[in-house]
Amino acid sequence: MSAIPAASPSLPVVPPRARSVLVLVLVTACACLVVGIARSGAYSAKSSIGYWMGVVGGSMMLVLLLYPLSKRARSLREMMPIRHWFALHMVMGILGPVLVLLHCTLRIGSFNAAVAFWSMLIVAGSGLIGRFVYGRLHAGLYGRQRSFAEVAKAAESTLAAASAQLAQMPEVMAELRAFAAHANDVARAGLRRPIAFFRLKWIARQCAGRCSLLLAVTSRRAVGSHQTAIAIERAIASYLDAARDAAQFRAFERVFALWHVLHLPLVWLLVVSAVFHVIAVHMY
Repeated sequence: MSAIPAASPSLPVVPPRARSVLVLVLVTACACLVVGIARSGAYSAKSSIGYWMGVVGGSMMLVLLLYPLSKRARSLREMMPIRHWFALHMVMGILGPVLVLLHCTLRIGSFNAAVAFWSMLIVAGSGLIGRFVYGRLHAGLYGRQRSFAEVAKAAESTLAAASAQLAQMPEVMAELRAFAAHANDVARAGLRRPIAFFRLKWIARQCAGRCSLLLAVTSRRAVGSHQTAIAIERAIASYLDAARDAAQFRAFERVFALWHVLHLPLVWLLVVSAVFHVIAVHMY
């Protein structure tokens, strides 16, 4: 079995927690910007700029329907691949609601406007949930859907690769085997134990921390070099991620199937309520 290569001098890898914090900061900043513009009083929903924000935002949300249609219409697939329709679906699913929020200046007037507004927020929230679950089941942003056998094999391969370097460190291997046993228990329970299911990532981070401490103690006598220790830490992190994915995969499959059943009626509710809102605005 091939050994884990030593870490090469490349660009620094951003830790997952740092990426999460960065995304949270960016989303918060964008939300504050949208709220600030909408409540600035520089325009109203009936003004020219407010009106066209609503028209463009509503048109963008109509474009969302092209993605599910592209799966059935050959002519759309000939225009561009489904993964590009999916990318367009995600972009329009963000920009459309943002423009509608700016259009209404975060004020809800009539009943039909309230129905359209809350339908839009529910559909947008549902889309974010679907995107999260999609990412747990597919290889890459626009990749093919993985199978459970593929995910489980990846976990086994990464553990075997780590084991080749950890032969002289039984304490670290014991930590990894304990996490594997816990992950198997979580996999069998699925969503019947939701707290354990969602805590699995936190448990994996705890295990990685303990393994890092053990490596720090034994690296000089068992590993031999600082670069090799870093490579082993990365292998351990890869295994923990792969084992967590395998434990949660089938539960996410069931959640994604249920999401598909619920998301489509929500989209049609949004379309109908938006059409009624447009008719009401232009008639009255």
